[in-house]
Amino acid sequence: MAELMLTNENLSSAAYSVLRDKVEEIFANMKEVEDKQQSLLEILQALRKDEMEAREKIKNLRKLFHDTARLLERSNLPGVPQDIETKLLDAQEVIQDCFNSLDEKPLRMQFVQTSLQKAESIVNDIHNQVVEMVENVYFIEKIIQYGNRYRRKYPAVHKRLTVAEEAFRRYDYSSAFEEAAAAVEEAEPGALKKIEELINEEYEQDVH
Repeated sequence: MAELMLTNENLSSAAYSVLRDKVEEIFANMKEVEDKQQSLLEILQALRKDEMEAREKIKNLRKLFHDTARLLERSNLPGVPQDIETKLLDAQEVIQDCFNSLDEKPLRMQFVQTSLQKAESIVNDIHNQVVEMVENVYFIEKIIQYGNRYRRKYPAVHKRLTVAEEAFRRYDYSSAFEEAAAAVEEAEPGALKKIEELINEEYEQDVH
């Protein structure tokens, strides 16, 4: 009888040990699953954060693009050079590409970031070019107006200003600036600096 009780105790002890090991294994597996779920949640949260930041950047890029287009409209330019028009279309296209990449399933955030970097570069570049062009066009107009006083006295100045005006009407603003600047400097050395100072004075008066 004593031997039977001892055997039962040994069996109970062995069964408890096995059960304890099983329970520990279950808890270990649960902990592993929880860790994986937590890691997945953190990844999803990071992706969501990156996605929201990307959408905000694209929103800002679209605004910058629209501001650039409005600047062109308000500037009353005689026309827009072909290369500027092409770059504006490129900028519009890359912004749309960014939106499209965000709508893909599954979301490939690395591809989104690459598209966004390309868009930022193109949109910022065309914005800066348009701002510079608008400023140059205004400068050219002022140079030609200033140079008109020398047309009758200096035939060479008249000729260069005429070439500048023709280039201006072709939207070749770089050539127009070069010819007009050369014309007034030929007639009055230092004229460009004087004209620039006059423009700055006008700007300050407009601001105040």
